Amino acid sequence: MSVRGKLLRFVGIAIGLIIVIATVWNFIAPAYNSLLVRITDRLTLTDITLAEDNSTILFTVLIGGAPFTAWIYSTGLHYGLILIVALIGATPGLKLTERISYVVIALVIMMVIHMVSILIMAKLMQPTG
Repeated sequence: MSVRGKLLRFVGIAIGLIIVIATVWNFIAPAYNSLLVRITDRLTLTDITLAEDNSTILFTVLIGGAPFTAWIYSTGLHYGLILIVALIGATPGLKLTERISYVVIALVIMMVIHMVSILIMAKLMQPTG
């Protein structure tokens, strides 16, 4: 098979996997968001509260005694996760056990990145002065 043929096969498999994973992810995302918020909320400062509502992560902070709420759409965080799993799944020459271990490692790394991102956003929401 030519290099072009191998590349087209890889791209085709990756696109197919993205479609399948994105479809399945709709059912997994609420549990992932809930876990992400539960873990990250314990790491934030006491004056910031995290919550999740469907595909939204809510940040609530008290400013002058009044609650101020901001949010991010968690689906924006998930795109990279779906892409990396699809790329690992489409990578030629990997055994099934290697694929599974790489996917698990990628999921853990992505969750840590998501947690750090949320913590940074929560830190930026803190009132100054």
